[in-house]
Formats: sequence, structure tokens, C-alpha cells
Amino acid sequence: MLLNKKNQKKLENTLLGSIKAVVSRCDDEYCDIEIESEIFASEFFNRWFFDFGKASFVVFRKNLAETNIQLTELISLLRYSTSLKEEKAFQCATTSVFKQHLYHLWIDHNSQLRNPVKVKYAIKRFSEFYGELLSRTLVIDAYHGTASVYTPPTITVDFEKVCGLSGYIHSCGKLIFSRNIQKINENSIKRNLIAACKKDTSEKKIAFCIFSKNGFASKNLHELEEQLHGLESLKIQDEKYYVDRLPLREAIYNVFQDNDINEKLLWIDPIKYSSVVRDDDINDFNNDGVHSDRIIWLLLDHKIDSHGSKNHACKYYIFYEQQYRNANPCYIYDEAKPAWKAPETMPHSLNAAMLNIAISSYNSNSDITIHDPFCGTGTSILEGLKVKNAKCTGGDIEDVSRLLIYDNLRYFAASKPDLNGYYSVLLKCLKTKFEEAKDNRFKQNSELRRAWEIFCALIDRISNSNKIYYDTQCIDLLKKNTDSLIVNILFYLIYRAAFKVNVRNNVTELLNSKKLFVEINNRIKAHSEMLGRHLDLYQWTKDPKEIKNTNLLKSNGKFAQWIFPSKSVIKDYITSDYDNCVKIQDAKNEILHADIYIADPPYGVNVKHADDNLMSLYKAMIENFIINVKESRGHVVLCLPSETHTGLMPFFYTNPKLITCQFSTFTALHQAKLNVEASVLPQPASLFRVPSYWRAPKTLDRTILHFDISG
Repeated sequence: MLLNKKNQKKLENTLLGSIKAVVSRCDDEYCDIEIESEIFASEFFNRWFFDFGKASFVVFRKNLAETNIQLTELISLLRYSTSLKEEKAFQCATTSVFKQHLYHLWIDHNSQLRNPVKVKYAIKRFSEFYGELLSRTLVIDAYHGTASVYTPPTITVDFEKVCGLSGYIHSCGKLIFSRNIQKINENSIKRNLIAACKKDTSEKKIAFCIFSKNGFASKNLHELEEQLHGLESLKIQDEKYYVDRLPLREAIYNVFQDNDINEKLLWIDPIKYSSVVRDDDINDFNNDGVHSDRIIWLLLDHKIDSHGSKNHACKYYIFYEQQYRNANPCYIYDEAKPAWKAPETMPHSLNAAMLNIAISSYNSNSDITIHDPFCGTGTSILEGLKVKNAKCTGGDIEDVSRLLIYDNLRYFAASKPDLNGYYSVLLKCLKTKFEEAKDNRFKQNSELRRAWEIFCALIDRISNSNKIYYDTQCIDLLKKNTDSLIVNILFYLIYRAAFKVNVRNNVTELLNSKKLFVEINNRIKAHSEMLGRHLDLYQWTKDPKEIKNTNLLKSNGKFAQWIFPSKSVIKDYITSDYDNCVKIQDAKNEILHADIYIADPPYGVNVKHADDNLMSLYKAMIENFIINVKESRGHVVLCLPSETHTGLMPFFYTNPKLITCQFSTFTALHQAKLNVEASVLPQPASLFRVPSYWRAPKTLDRTILHFDISG
């Protein structure tokens, strides 16, 4: 029972305060039951969630134009990170649905609730009938690139854990308020900001900033592309937006003339949010009595229709206080981790989300095994190592995978001095243009010379082939560089450049191709920029503290608590678990036992005809998954092709609908059971449940399937 005496009192106070608001605002003689119902619903919502509960806000890395898996991931992480012991112990609703239910409850009970003689008895009965339901209902409103989460006073959610484990949450914190831009006015902004100021008891001021297009324009093309379906869509073109009939900036200026607001908040000019603020700037904030790890943002987002598309006629100003920031360095690289073998690499953010949608069946004390039978370069392992008490295993049919996984683990476990050393070598490589002076530069850079020699030797050995691949001798040479990871990193960058340039499938011409040297230069430059951003994180990850029941750390960062994976966990995995947990194996013949399977199987996009081996792989893979998890409940999450943008159609044996039918058939054959989600979900419910979509407009869209299986 969540409704203990303390929570029972909060519910009764919420009801009593809402009833008093109705009585004070409605004249008895001219009372309108519909107006009363609207007042009661609105008052109850504000008191229950804002006064006694918690209103939170989440900013996603990517919006619904690219994927909707972040919404499924959010609900799963809320369940995993809640104070409730029971699985799926809460229900979800939107604000409009929650208020609609309260609206009708007032209509049913208003004669008793408005009666001064019967009101105490009526409140007690109301609590008995609906208290437990109200105590177990979270309200979630999804926008195009953000979401608000309202938790009742009976439920506590660890948003540190939610933010740090998530693949798609950029940051989160307190929701101050949101309002339709057509309905907002100066008084409502002032009233809500004053209420937020009064709740804060600290002596320091809190920074306030408009997330504007002018103040936060990206100069980095990679950064701009990265934000196109994410943070970029939340920026406000402030000179074109209004509050009532006043320009937005003028309205905010007027609001800050209020003494209560001016004493507590400091309106700062926009600074480059995606870059790192200098230490001097932070010290200035501290000297002025301003929090360096908190900020209130004013954002702009859109309501969505039933398909997740923007409702351009329904825009919202959103005021929220950022508290936590996901500072996982893996998301800087995403699909471009240094050790690489193919362009179809799954993004870290998507892989993390696939894991997280399966995690709600467990809690932080559960010992779980996570396995990826097509682990490639180790994305699933790096993401799984964030989960407390998780054993992460991987398999792949290609011999090179063990090397690539090992090097990527070493890279993300590297110390700051080591990363600085890699960065210095990369910058040295960029001092002259590769195509103009490669021989001279090789003499000056022993690491680059060694990487180029390994690559040239590889090309000589595979010159009869029309494609580039890692041969056994190349793998052995790279394995020997245990003390010089930068040589391997440079080789991977050269290899990746060659893979892109080799469009005519003529390996022998590569070494004399000017395009190759240009592309190598581009790859080194791009990686040096990502590594520079990676190093910037160290400025905000000093004196880290552990986050309870996770393998995550936190520290006071720029305008938030920055949350990131523990390097010591990765180092321990390399020394203790790697040899036993990462295997070269064929998923058709053997798949290690696990509780959660994450898989992005081969699609056969590079073959001209349907491959019998791949068809038999899919059948065997599905049966192996079911056999391994049916004894104790387990999960299978698959990433499959859905729609192509290049004219190259995937083979039907990879079709998500066919795979779903096969899972249904084989679970019955093996006397297992597919468990179906029975929880109430926010509207539009289709966006909050699998199958989820992930769009890559230039190549191939994917569908994410999730199967919950028990015996």
C-alpha cells in the first residue's frame, strides 16, 4: 500500500485545497457544474504534482523526426528507477486524460464534496475509492523533442539514474511550467517564476537563459548535423516570437523587474552551450553568488499528433531548471568509435535505448546477463557496463571483432594523459596536407608511419580482392600494439577512409589515389574534433562521486550534475572478464545463455541474391533465443531493416512482421510464452510501445522489436 498515513494526509489536503478553490471561485447561486469540474481538476493537478509531488522535464538528444524509441525507453527507465518494488507498479496518463478523469469524478461527487457538513466524510471515502489509483499514476506529456513527467508524492524516481543510463536523454531537471505560446502572458511567467524562487532556499542566484538560435548558433558542421533532429529544434528565434503583443525579450525584461525574481535569478546573455565555458567564467559566477551547476532554460517545443509529427499550430514555451546532464563520451562518437569495420555500425544512443526498454523487469539488485551475438565493435558491451550487477557478453563470427572490441574498451578506459597524448599525435598529423607532403610527414610522425605501413602491407596481400577486409596477418600486427593504441587508431582512420573511397572496388588503385589522402585527412580531423570534445568533459568531471545502484559517476559540471560511466568498471572488465565474455562464434550454431539479448543481425544488403546461410541464421537465432530465455523470464530486442531510401530492398527474411510471426510460432513450439504489455500508456500510445522506428534518411530505416518471453 502506497497510501500510508503521511501520503493519506497529503491526498486529503490536496482534495480539501481543491474544494476550497472551487468554493471561493464559484458563486453558489450561479454555479456551473462544468466550470466547477474544470477548476477542481486543475487545482487538484497543481497541488498533487507541483506542491506535494514532483514535476520533471526531459530533453532528448533526438526528436520524433528520427526515432520514437526514446519514449519507450523513458517509461522503462522510470519503472527501473522508481521507489516501487513491484514490476510495472504504476500507470501512465497524459495531463488532459488525468484532468478529464478528475473532471468526471467531481461531477459524480460534487454534491457531497461541496456540502460543509459531509465534506470530511466525502474526502475520506474519495480517498478510499481512488487514493491507491491516484498514488500509482504518473502523468507524461510527450512533445516533439522533450517530455514532461509528473510524479505523485507517493512515488520517488531517481532521475540521476534515468539520465545516466539513457541513450537518448540529453539532460533533465525540474519543470517550472509550460504554456501554449498563444495563451501565455507576463503575469503567468512572473507568477510561476516567483513560485519557483520561493521554493529555492539556497543563498546563491540561479542563471536564466533563453535557448535562442542567435546565441547558440553552431559553427561546427558536424555539431549542426548532430543537432538537426535534436537540440536545434528547441531553439527560439527570439526576435520573431512574442508574449501577448510584446517581443519575447521585452516581456522577459519586464518580468525581471520584479524584485523577487531579480533577487533570485540572473538573466545571462547566451553563451555557446555546446562548447565548454572557461574556468574563469565559472569562477565569476561563484564570486557573484550564482550557481555554476544549475540553470533555468526557456525552450520552445511543439505538441504532436497521433503519428508523432509536429503540430505547428500548437507551440509551447517551456521553463525548466536543468539539474542532470548525460556526459557519456560514447555519445560524442556514436557511430564513429575509433575501432571500426563497417558503415552499418549501430549508434550508441540506439543501442542503449534497446537495452533500456528491456530493463524494467529487473531492479538494481538483480544479477543479469546481457548478450549481443553480433557484437561487432563492442557497442552493447560498453552500454551494458553502465548497469549494476550486469554481466556483459558478446559473440561475433568475424575474428577481427575481438580486436576491435578490445581497442574500443581500451580507448574509453584511457586516462586523461593518454587521451591528451592521442590528441597531440592527431594534431601533429594535421599540420600539413596529407596529399601534398605525406612522405615528409611520415618522417616526423612515427605513429602515422607505422599505421600506414600496416595498411600498405594489407593492401598488398589483398590486392586480388575487390573489397577491403582485415586479414589474419593484419589482425596479428594490430594486436601487438598493446602499448601504442594511437597506432591502431590511426590505422582504423586510414582503413575507414579507404573503405569510403573504394567505390569502384579496385583495391590496387587505392595507394595512389589523391581522394584517399584527402579522406584520411578528413577522418583524422573529424576524430580529433570528437576527441577534443571528449577531453573537454574532464573539465567537468573532477572529484566524481558514485551514483547508488549504478556503475555511473557524477560531478558538478557546467549548469548541471554531469553523469558519466565509470572507467574503473571498463578497466576491470578488460582485465577480468574480457577473455571469457567475448567469443568468436556463429550465432547459427551457438548463442550464450543470457537474460537480455540485444541484436542487430546482418541484413544481407551487400549480396545480390537471398542467402541460404542468412535465412537459416535467422531461424536458428530465433529458436536459440527462445530456448535460452524460456526457463527464466528474458527479453530479446532486435534492430531490423524496414524501409530503404536507396532502392536496394532488404530480403524478406529480415522483415519485422515476418520475424514477429516467427517468434509467435516458435514460442508455442517450445512451450514458451510471449508476454504482452498490459499497462495503460500515455497518448498517443503507439509512440510509447514497440515496434519503435529509427530513421536514417540517407540509407535505411530500422524497426525495433521487443519480445518478453517466459516459460
